[in-house]
Amino acid sequence: MVMDYVPGWTLTDYIRSTSRMGKFPPGADLIRLFIPISLAIDYAHQHGLIHRDIKPANILLDARNTAQNPMGEPLLNDFGLVKSLGAPTGALTHASIGTPLYLSPEQAQGHSGNEQSDIYSLGVILYELVTGVTPFQGNNPFEIMIHHVKTLPPPPTLLNATIPPAVNEVILRSLAKDPAHRFSSASSMTAALAEALRLPVPEEFSPPAYPTDPLQRPTSSSKLEGLSVRSLFMIRSQRHLCRCHRVQHLQHSHLYHQGHRLRHSHHRGGSASGGSR
Repeated sequence: MVMDYVPGWTLTDYIRSTSRMGKFPPGADLIRLFIPISLAIDYAHQHGLIHRDIKPANILLDARNTAQNPMGEPLLNDFGLVKSLGAPTGALTHASIGTPLYLSPEQAQGHSGNEQSDIYSLGVILYELVTGVTPFQGNNPFEIMIHHVKTLPPPPTLLNATIPPAVNEVILRSLAKDPAHRFSSASSMTAALAEALRLPVPEEFSPPAYPTDPLQRPTSSSKLEGLSVRSLFMIRSQRHLCRCHRVQHLQHSHLYHQGHRLRHSHHRGGSASGGSR
């Protein structure tokens, strides 16, 4: 494979020298970064290709083109794990499932991934840009993959209080465990981010589409503000216990009525036999 030489650095280098140091990029820079990346991802999807390994190290920042992006023109690179839509999945190996820190839950479970898997990875990158860390860490790749599947990501606002609630919601929606709850496209996610930052939606993007029912959203920023991960887990546990309690109540109520009818029937039967004597 022959590729052009791109002078500059990667998005990993940029994050290491900015977000990791607490120097978070302004909203306008985020939009300038995500516009070309989103267009590249959507272009690949429209031509039946899924990247499957989107991460900062695979986004080059071309130092030759800084007119639109002072950090360098973003170029999506390394389609080594690309999959054609509709192609047989086959056996998945460690070499074909992508990087654990940016891996979607479905890929962590052994599935080959789809368009929404790339959206999830893009959401992890956005999370890291505005907080300085990825949503999940672990002592080994397997532990990180388990987190992607089972653990609710800490709300970005807990790590960076300057993040607007609307941006918090955009990030968490892109990180939904259910692919159907994520954005339908990378450009839709970027349009939602621009809207959340109160910046003009890029002309080439259509307005973002949200589920009509707020309860279908993976999270709600108004509910997540000020809550810790443990609090969120307790809320889920309490909801589960309430559902169990309602089921048990209905079961006890059903058994009570059945028992009452049986006792009543037995009482009537006993009275009749007593009278015959």
